Amino acid sequence: MSKVPPAARLATLIILVAATFIDTRIVLLPIVLIVLGIFIAIDGLFPVFLKFLLGAELPMTLMLIGVWGWVAKAPPGVPMGTDPIGGVRFALLISLRLAVLGGAFQLAMLSIPTRLLPATLRGWGLRGEGLVVALGVFAVSRWAGIKQLPYLLRPLLVWSIRSAVHRADVWEQRAMLLRVEQLPTESNPFSSVAGAISLALAILWLIAAIFFRWHSMGIR
Repeated sequence: MSKVPPAARLATLIILVAATFIDTRIVLLPIVLIVLGIFIAIDGLFPVFLKFLLGAELPMTLMLIGVWGWVAKAPPGVPMGTDPIGGVRFALLISLRLAVLGGAFQLAMLSIPTRLLPATLRGWGLRGEGLVVALGVFAVSRWAGIKQLPYLLRPLLVWSIRSAVHRADVWEQRAMLLRVEQLPTESNPFSSVAGAISLALAILWLIAAIFFRWHSMGIR
């Protein structure tokens, strides 16, 4: 996804997130996860994704199965102890959703080449101090917040943002703000074809999720 235009990249991520929450079929999520894994591997990010799956996703899956399949022995809304198989299915659904979301965010964010980061952020509507702060966050954290999704809510992120804001103030005082706005970009750094493909795949996933959601509810 390194050549996907900023608007298409952001739209793809939003559609993937929406479709993931809409879907209620466990069988669809592994397929989406495999497709994400293929694109992640193409961008050379599979070791990061595998670390996320083994270091965070697998322990969380075991915990969820233990809670809903062994302790509660039923999914939400069902009397406790009456449906342990349903509890395991619910745990797997939540776990697969989180895996897909983690893969989607890693693919959308980590695949941005450093040279295209300013252009991508500007394409997302960031200007002035907002652009400087965003670049500062990436510079301070070195993408660690996204590479290590389980630690996103830790105080380190707060420190990174605070440091980025402080850095933005310093840069502005040194007349760096104008320089950031004028960072050079290639004449045509993005590919409309890559953007169309990413959007098409995301929309296909959304349509499938909606269809099976309505089908499971008996809507014709």
